[in-house]
Amino acid sequence: MLSTQLKYYLRQRGMSVNKLSKKTGISQSYLNDLVSGEKDNPGIQKMDLIAKAFGTTFQAFFTSKKAKEENEMLAERIARLTARQKELIADIVEVLEQK
Repeated sequence: MLSTQLKYYLRQRGMSVNKLSKKTGISQSYLNDLVSGEKDNPGIQKMDLIAKAFGTTFQAFFTSKKAKEENEMLAERIARLTARQKELIADIVEVLEQK
């Protein structure tokens, strides 16, 4: 989700990762990892810097219309899964959170 939002805001604002790096003081390589999804938990301070660079707030960054639509679509897809499939998804999420 974070990488999706970053791509969305970069595209919407016509901003490159390099420019975002300069505006936030966060290294370009770290931001590239966030955009690609290799890293997904930058912490509140970095997310606040990123949101401000896009001219928005931390909360608004994650509650944009695009994010809401994607979350609703994902929730609908998960709702159609069997109980066993939902258990497997929960197991996968647990493993991913451990990284």
